[in-house]
Amino acid sequence: MKNLLKIAAVAGLLLVAAGCGTTKSTTTSPTTAAGGSPTTTAGAAAAGVDANAFCTKLAAEADQTTTFAAAIGTPGQAAALDKMKAANADIVASAPAAVHDAVAKFYAVSDMADAALSASSPADRAAALKAASDAAGDPAVKAAISDYTTWVTANCGDQATKILSAGK
Repeated sequence: MKNLLKIAAVAGLLLVAAGCGTTKSTTTSPTTAAGGSPTTTAGAAAAGVDANAFCTKLAAEADQTTTFAAAIGTPGQAAALDKMKAANADIVASAPAAVHDAVAKFYAVSDMADAALSASSPADRAAALKAASDAAGDPAVKAAISDYTTWVTANCGDQATKILSAGK
């Protein structure tokens, strides 16, 4: 159970604004490059998405991080994880071009943390958690999170605090 809480904490910090969503117009597949840096095979940023629409989506989904965290370790964990994965894909797919690459980079780490929740054995869970933790410390991921934070602060106005405090 302690490992699951650690996983939830890692995922919550990385997700920033995870929650509900069902649209999936691109695929983000996390992999780990040599040296542990996460890479993605993300599609192009959503065409024509404006900052206000994206900020509104992030703010609406930010509240769902609490719901997800509450489901960890319960019979509803798998459904909550599926819902969160769909939300992550939707967020990446709908990110404006100015922030798309940063969002795709750190959500790839989130997907690595999610793998720990789905792991079938303690050893697999530990390995997935270590990979996610190592990737979260990667300078490229830290830079992506910083870029995202700067973008949200500059573009989301009054919603920025809610968005950036989700999962903490």
